[in-house]
Amino acid sequence: MTLFEEYFQLLMEVKQVLNKAEIPFWLDFGTLLGFYRQGEFLKNDPDIDLGVKREDQEKLMAVLPELKKIGKVEARVEKGNGHYLAGYKIHRNNFWIDIAFYFKHEDKRIWTVSQWEQVMVFDEKYFNELQDLEVKGIVFQIPNHIEELMILKYGEDWKRPFEEGEEYDLHLRPNIDNKQNYLECLK
Repeated sequence: MTLFEEYFQLLMEVKQVLNKAEIPFWLDFGTLLGFYRQGEFLKNDPDIDLGVKREDQEKLMAVLPELKKIGKVEARVEKGNGHYLAGYKIHRNNFWIDIAFYFKHEDKRIWTVSQWEQVMVFDEKYFNELQDLEVKGIVFQIPNHIEELMILKYGEDWKRPFEEGEEYDLHLRPNIDNKQNYLECLK
């Protein structure tokens, strides 16, 4: 089994648990980029990215025993300026699925990661109604207004695969804001 086949198998197992529990989720970041742009995982992407609305946190916590049968589950607890649960990582072998919570703030969704003092801010319209994307005969959910969202996440050149060693600089996106402005909604 190739590495990409192992990735896909892990994704399918997690998808099955989340679907059974009726937890809406979508492909996110590098996984979304690779699946939408070229129908496969990106080379050199160390993880699989999924997004879930923070309101579904309790439902996700209820299926942790099932997820632990798939791999080692680790809570993504953000520290500094208060602690809050930002999602989960599900590890198996040398790769993992990163399930990130998108926090509600007015008519926006906030995505956060501990290494940053910033957050990414997205209009709610991307996540209110998800759309289907078929990859390898399997239907996955992806955010709405996908090409507009890809520009926000990766810039105007998101369609161009990067050369070996080249990376997107997410810090330069127009939807980056200071985490301090959103601490209330992150709790």
